[in-house]
Amino acid sequence: MDQTHIAARLVEIGIALSAETDLQQLLANIVDHGLDFTRSDAATLYIRKGDALEFTVSRNLTLEQRSDQPSPFRSFTLPITPASLAGYSALNREILVLADAYQIEPDRPYQFDPSFDQKVGYRSQSMLILPLLDPQQDLLGVLQLINHRDGEATAPYPAELMRPVEALAGQLAIALRNAMLVDKLAQSRHETVYRLCLAAEARDQETGNHLKRISHFARRLSQLQGSDSDYQQLIYSAAPMHDIGKIGIPDSILRKQDGLSTDERSVMDRHPQIGYDMLVGSDSELLQLGAEVALTHHERWDGSGYPARRAGEAIPLSGRITALADVFDALLSRRSYKSPWSQAEVVEYLEQQRGRHFDPALVDHLLSNIGEFIEIHATFPDEDPVALRSA
Repeated sequence: MDQTHIAARLVEIGIALSAETDLQQLLANIVDHGLDFTRSDAATLYIRKGDALEFTVSRNLTLEQRSDQPSPFRSFTLPITPASLAGYSALNREILVLADAYQIEPDRPYQFDPSFDQKVGYRSQSMLILPLLDPQQDLLGVLQLINHRDGEATAPYPAELMRPVEALAGQLAIALRNAMLVDKLAQSRHETVYRLCLAAEARDQETGNHLKRISHFARRLSQLQGSDSDYQQLIYSAAPMHDIGKIGIPDSILRKQDGLSTDERSVMDRHPQIGYDMLVGSDSELLQLGAEVALTHHERWDGSGYPARRAGEAIPLSGRITALADVFDALLSRRSYKSPWSQAEVVEYLEQQRGRHFDPALVDHLLSNIGEFIEIHATFPDEDPVALRSA
């Protein structure tokens, strides 16, 4: 590879990396670019978590060609100590280059762990381990590259590749730092909105974990519906705003234990409009979607809902998703007025309401993946969890 081509490839990689702000996708892209640029057969990316390295993404082109080979990769952490190759590289901020991982001098502080090779029938040989350092030389992670390819044969990583690889590592680190900052900002934004929504839920005697479950249900439903990753993240943060308008409902109505009168029900039914009025008009894409969710999550597919009696796809996708997520969670959960329903009861109800209360396609997605949704519910139990009755 001549120097002009190397420089051009580094520019291309830099542009591609800078365009990706989704952290999980960027991690996968880092591994792919590392494989391609160094002509490696395998790569593993570790991300720093405190005093440890967390295994996050790995690819092995040879193993991927084996159709009967189950995924052998499992998440684990390594301490940042000199005992492991990645740990040594991280601790010393040093690139390691090995001609043969099985022929490391015995006086070196690190040694190669062959257990993965033995488990899957692979042979690691040449290795290149890159610490990913940001411009302040803070360690973000380690990229471990395995088995440089020279044609069809495995070969040592050539010396002339080292300077370009240093430049590549710098680009990867900058892109990783930027994506981490964006991800942290998104998490902070979600936490801020979540705390605001808790104020409404607390007045209605719901639990914070109800909001967490709604977020996860909504994101998974949007994914199954085919929405892009940006929308999935937006609905994850917007769905908990569905009942924010209850802040404007008097406690005498909101917390009433027995049935509401016609006038009281009329007041209660104003909460979608109140929530919408609170959020509408913002320049924030998230709050705009939150306003949409607040206004439409009580509309029904058959047009019998409120406040505007919208029907079918005239109801925004966000409202249709949140309506299903909210009711699904309520059915599975204990409330002051009901015990949790069994899975069989929930499934029967959703089938009955398919095309009536709920978007038929969304119901189909949920029921086809019912185990995932039940698991989400179990992952975020209420403070006084009651086991779901067996079907």
